[in-house]
Amino acid sequence: MIITFLGTNCLLIRSSFSRVIIDPFFSRPGIFSILFRKIKPDRAIIEKYLKRIEIKTLDAVVLTHTHYDHALDAPEVALLTGARLIGSLSAMNLGRGGGLPETQLYNIHALEKMKIYNIHALEKMKIGDLSVTFFNSRHMPFPGMLDRLLGARDDIKNAFAPPAHALAYRAGDVYSVLIEDKSCKLLVIGSSGYILDSLKGCVVDVVCLGVGGLDWNRPAYAAQYFRESVLNTEAKRVILTHWDNFTHPLDSGPRYLGRIRSTMEELRKMGEDSGIKVERAQTWQSIEI
Repeated sequence: MIITFLGTNCLLIRSSFSRVIIDPFFSRPGIFSILFRKIKPDRAIIEKYLKRIEIKTLDAVVLTHTHYDHALDAPEVALLTGARLIGSLSAMNLGRGGGLPETQLYNIHALEKMKIYNIHALEKMKIGDLSVTFFNSRHMPFPGMLDRLLGARDDIKNAFAPPAHALAYRAGDVYSVLIEDKSCKLLVIGSSGYILDSLKGCVVDVVCLGVGGLDWNRPAYAAQYFRESVLNTEAKRVILTHWDNFTHPLDSGPRYLGRIRSTMEELRKMGEDSGIKVERAQTWQSIEI
């Protein structure tokens, strides 16, 4: 299994026979557009970066949640590559608004919870030679009224087509995603949130750990997040994602998001104390797991 970090929480995952992108976000509108304009996918930029990573077709586009910095480009990437769009009801409404046919949409749901690794998972599916399991999670809590303003607990209830305001991209249901092949168990956590003990017993090799916004919370929150996501899963390696400032183009070079650099150093020390390798994902870097 090979993962390539493409900024924010965008990950290309390749196995022997399958290609999956998680949370595609290539367009990356600037801060002025986010605050004062409606935003939309930039097809030329998306095509440019798909060409750069040599992707013409994909088996699936998977969304951990539907904030714009995770989901803005998802329908366009699915259209261009023929991939299924897999995610929450909010993700389905983004797909419909983006012109995807129902045959290309797959809604994760909790109709039949199943017991996997002694914990409850929402759904497990096969994508080529990959086994993909979805677990309920939560978005990181924002301080004060920001939680309501940024829609961390709200759904996208109806299909809508961009351009749309950034705040229209509500989070919807939030998932942690376990991806397995014969060589590896990889857990992807897109938002710095957790449900207490929800992953205990889910033993994995590697965690791709989203850290965006962790610096908005107290150090005790980051420590608990590390326990829930890394120590409870017995991971031996942690790859930090969502550390970069996503209001700048991918090609502009690495820029840290807010004060996240110091928080990442705290996580590295937590890993060192537990014998776990914690590293920052490098943009465009392909990592063999």
